[in-house]
Amino acid sequence: TLAARGYAVGLLDVDLCGPSAPRMAGVATNGAAVHRSGSGAWTPVYATPNLAVMSIHFLLQDSNAAVVWRGPRKNALIQQFLTQVDWEGDTG
Repeated sequence: TLAARGYAVGLLDVDLCGPSAPRMAGVATNGAAVHRSGSGAWTPVYATPNLAVMSIHFLLQDSNAAVVWRGPRKNALIQQFLTQVDWEGDTG
């Protein structure tokens, strides 16, 4: 994989109804959470020092809760993921 070769990789999970990227990256059950940086941007969860994962999974209080967002609300969250995540921040 690119991450195994030393490249910095960001994995953005925009499947809001069934976020599975954290499970595939092995960070779904380790209590990982997204935090806000000093600039107000979200800091993704790092599965490895160079594999960052961002998903709605980390924002839910209950990881088994269904997210049934459509239209403007869904689009707004995806836009936030694209523009307000600090992919170059602290790597864990």
